[in-house]
Amino acid sequence: MAIYLANQDLDLTDIKSNELMYKDSNGNMKGTGIFVENGVIVSTKDIQIPPNTLHIGDNIQLHENGGFLEYLTKTLDKNYTLLMSENADSGSLKPTYYKRAAKETNAVIQSTDTTTMNNVTEFSITPSTDAEISKIYFKLIAAVTNLKVKIEVNNNDVAYYQSKNAWNDDTVAGYDLDAGTESISLSPHFSFLTSYVVKIHIKADSSINLSGNGTIPYLAVDRQIISKLEVITEDKHLVSNTHYVNQGINDIQDTIISEV
Repeated sequence: MAIYLANQDLDLTDIKSNELMYKDSNGNMKGTGIFVENGVIVSTKDIQIPPNTLHIGDNIQLHENGGFLEYLTKTLDKNYTLLMSENADSGSLKPTYYKRAAKETNAVIQSTDTTTMNNVTEFSITPSTDAEISKIYFKLIAAVTNLKVKIEVNNNDVAYYQSKNAWNDDTVAGYDLDAGTESISLSPHFSFLTSYVVKIHIKADSSINLSGNGTIPYLAVDRQIISKLEVITEDKHLVSNTHYVNQGINDIQDTIISEV
């Protein structure tokens, strides 16, 4: 394995042997804490992987979906949120299935009037319903260039659009949007839950002026409402028992009654 650098005069003093490195926005080389040993990548600390960047084979992509683990299959062109159960000190809790309704487009969740909100850099959302969001709409007073978005949930940064690299590095381009109602597709999708305290951070090359009500800006979304269903309860299961009906019984209901 070899790394070729265009500039051979870089300061590698703090880079350890066989350590993977990166160049920050100031042009300085930094170590990642991830090493190559005998052809195997190993880490001495937690590895942080930006959303939508972990590919397994040619057809599976894993990413975070608003605090959930989701995978996309290219062969089926479908995405799935993995089912998980919460672990508590008292033991594992019941796993919950998050059922998603049909998509609603341009659903307004924060209304607007003629007030102009100048130089908006962040705003908060209190989700009124559990939903998976695939697109967000703003009402821009003027065009912006190089717009970037970071989503914070419960004081943790959890998603970046277009990417975490774009948010952290000014040389990586963001979105160019015209005046009026403009949208950003969220890939991967993002789950908004009523238990979340959501803050959206935005920045661009110029001041971001949005239409709002003086306190919060206009915001609409494409969403799928989520319903929480327990997969297993104390006395029933989603999967029912199989009942055998022999040739001497004409009414299936008789068999079901006899089994109860």
